Amino acid sequence: MYALNADDTKAYLLSEASVSSMLDPESGLLYDSLLDFFNTLNIRYELMRDIQWESGPGD
Repeated sequence: MYALNADDTKAYLLSEASVSSMLDPESGLLYDSLLDFFNTLNIRYELMRDIQWESGPGD
């Protein structure tokens, strides 16, 4: 696996009113503005997975 060249990479945050770049121009790294959202989503997924696992396969 290889790192992507920041000059060849684009990432945008879309909202109803605007479009903004998610890349830090100095470091070429993504801003972590969506990290909390995806962490919350992952926690919910794991809770649902655990509920399904506890009820047993095929239940």
